[in-house]
Amino acid sequence: MRIAAFGTMWNEEVMMYYYRGLNNWARERSAIVDLFVCYGRTNMDNPFNVGEYAIYDFPDLSEYDGVIMIASNINQEMVREKLISRIREVKVPCVVVDYDVEGFSRIYIDQEFYINQLVHHLVERHNAKEVCYIAGLVSNVEGKARLAGFRSGMEECGLHIREDWIFQKKFRYNDGYDVVVELLKNRDDFPDGIVCANDDMAVGACEALQDAGLEVGKDCMVTGFDQYFMGENYAPSITTVRRPRESIAYHACQMLENYSGVTARKEQANIYYGQTCGCGVPYCKNDAGFRRHVFETFNNRDLFSAMLAHMEESMIAGDGIDEIVQSMEKVFVRFQEGRCRIMLQHEIEDDINASFDSYRTCDAQFMLWQGDSFDENVVEGHAYIYAPIHFLDHLYGYCVFRDIPQFLNNKELYNFTKSIGFSLENMSQKKKYAQVNDKLQTLYETDYLTNTYNRHGFAIHAKEMLQEARKNGRELQVIFIDIDGLKTINDRYGHEAGDVVIRIVGHSVGENADENTKVFRYGGDEFLVLHEGDGEFPVFSKMVEDTIENKAKMLNLPYRVGASMGCVIAVPGEQKPLEEYVKEADHLMYSIKQERHKQNKA
Repeated sequence: MRIAAFGTMWNEEVMMYYYRGLNNWARERSAIVDLFVCYGRTNMDNPFNVGEYAIYDFPDLSEYDGVIMIASNINQEMVREKLISRIREVKVPCVVVDYDVEGFSRIYIDQEFYINQLVHHLVERHNAKEVCYIAGLVSNVEGKARLAGFRSGMEECGLHIREDWIFQKKFRYNDGYDVVVELLKNRDDFPDGIVCANDDMAVGACEALQDAGLEVGKDCMVTGFDQYFMGENYAPSITTVRRPRESIAYHACQMLENYSGVTARKEQANIYYGQTCGCGVPYCKNDAGFRRHVFETFNNRDLFSAMLAHMEESMIAGDGIDEIVQSMEKVFVRFQEGRCRIMLQHEIEDDINASFDSYRTCDAQFMLWQGDSFDENVVEGHAYIYAPIHFLDHLYGYCVFRDIPQFLNNKELYNFTKSIGFSLENMSQKKKYAQVNDKLQTLYETDYLTNTYNRHGFAIHAKEMLQEARKNGRELQVIFIDIDGLKTINDRYGHEAGDVVIRIVGHSVGENADENTKVFRYGGDEFLVLHEGDGEFPVFSKMVEDTIENKAKMLNLPYRVGASMGCVIAVPGEQKPLEEYVKEADHLMYSIKQERHKQNKA
């Protein structure tokens, strides 16, 4: 059996517990779960969010036996509805966490009930009279349910609900802190209880209270929700609700495994009464095992941060995919049991201007860690995590890994994938800048009229050719070419006609040049040709003259187009400067031109 699951990483700790439940079920059933995660937020005008949510379009849902939507943390409504529509199109069974979606099964806890019970506890156990509420996103189903629980609890306890004491926030630590700071401006009108929609805001509220010299649990009671790591390790211990996320994920898989129609399953959560409500119960007994757990958590975070910083430095310094891959592999040495594969767009190195709108076209494997057991066929008995690699809305690829649950905590996955995206964008920009520089260099050294090198190009390439010929022990032919009668054509027919003549001669010389030859427009009516190696100058001269004649005939010009040429050879072993050879070729050309002029007069 194979299941696709979708969620966001707005709280990595939450997703880590869901992943454990999915992985436990996959191991027990020898099944496969593909968990597609991203860090997308609500604003789809932000190109970063576009790049993140695009990973949801990657799987072909018709290939799965079921889908799990951890919908409570997919806060972008358009993305959520699009995913729901795709699931309906393929008619695959789906279990939604928390949300109630028509036609889909649901697994949830009664969040309204538990917030209601916290209010009852503050009033009935601790005699609270004035209670305010710091809400989360009310656009979120969890935010709505918890706010409803606060209202029902206050009404059942006979307390007045002050609308100005319901603060609409975003589940963040700073939200709780800032609300308390605002309330403290009027201590004569201050609550004796603060109910928070999650632990992060509860910790923020406690910090603000203690900074103001108030004793939490005595001067003001505080409750949270979700029992995050921050709340677990906070002192005083937070009164909160622990959600059985591992159990929810595991049972969601079971519901799909035993699917016979749309059902709903309510899971039981646990209320933990800590010190912040005045119950005086610490979370832990400060034993060695707990302290070791805290140490390992922060030590691993610091270790990964250092490794990631080194990876980023190596990636930025590198110019290609190979350097980026080598930098990534050094990070995975840490995860001996883990498996990872990095898939990128196969055109990424060849076509830096290529644009992609789907991760499905990522068919080039650029890194495989511990490849003996992680090949093209995904192994049963595991939950795999898929995460996007991009820079803003530039899609580069994705990573898929297993047995590295640490990646779902402490921003490690975010920092890892974003570093790769930044590095690939940096590589792309470097190549684009190199292309622009090449174009500018070409413009700088190219004559626009004839597409041959100009005098700047002569200064850059000519002496190099002489040095290379001497190094190779080969001759260098130096051919000086001067257009016949250009001044007369300019005077009689105008400079546009003169330009036509210059183009004819320049193109005729260039078309008869081989890979060992460079052509330079040396002056207004002069060209210089450098040819390394053996070559018959009379043959080259005749070919150029014939080409000039044919081009002039095709244009039916009212004047003759021709050129005079002189050639000298720089023999290996000679040490004369290039300028002397040019002068000698110029003199030979001039002699030939004079002789031709005499013959024409005769």
